[in-house]
Amino acid sequence: MDRRQRIAIFTTASLPWMTGTAINPLFRAAYLAKGGDRKITLVIPWLSLKDQKLVYPDNAMFGSLWEQESYIGQWLERRIVFISDFGICFYPGKFAVDKRSIIPVGDILEIISNEEADIAVLEEPEHLTWFHHGKRWKTKFRLVIRLSAATQDYPRSIICNLHGVNPKFLEELAGIEIDLYGNREDSDRVKEAGNKLKLVVRVHPGHDHSDPLFH
Repeated sequence: MDRRQRIAIFTTASLPWMTGTAINPLFRAAYLAKGGDRKITLVIPWLSLKDQKLVYPDNAMFGSLWEQESYIGQWLERRIVFISDFGICFYPGKFAVDKRSIIPVGDILEIISNEEADIAVLEEPEHLTWFHHGKRWKTKFRLVIRLSAATQDYPRSIICNLHGVNPKFLEELAGIEIDLYGNREDSDRVKEAGNKLKLVVRVHPGHDHSDPLFH
């Protein structure tokens, strides 16, 4: 019997749409699956050809789920140095032009079988639940992790960033210097945290977003 921890990562975007909710969960799935001690499934939207034309750049179009899954796998292989064994599942989605977001269609919880339902990670939970149909997430999954504080708080709820961090991100940040604009009550704590991480943090007085300094 497979006793590995099962994690399903739900998101509202997928490559070739170069947006954070397509790229971040993809790397998250790859690095959480590294080592093989967890069973990871990335759950992403499948769009009609009409919506693909609206969303995907460079006239990228996919006639089948396999074509898009293959594209995603090849894109990832060029950016990581190991073979990551995780699954990809698609749910039907529709691009809402007014919201500039992909909306799930139907009960996307059915994508994961009851036997495989253990932990759910929700990227942009506010988008995933705008028009949610079917079971409650907590009824389906033992543990639900939302990677955003945009939705309402519930008893015993916790906001948790979960990684899966691509080492290239850490390499790019090595030696970075930070200019912090805003010298209110938390600025000293931020500077102290930066010092612990051996980062150069310069604290400046606060400025309005419209200040020419930022433009």
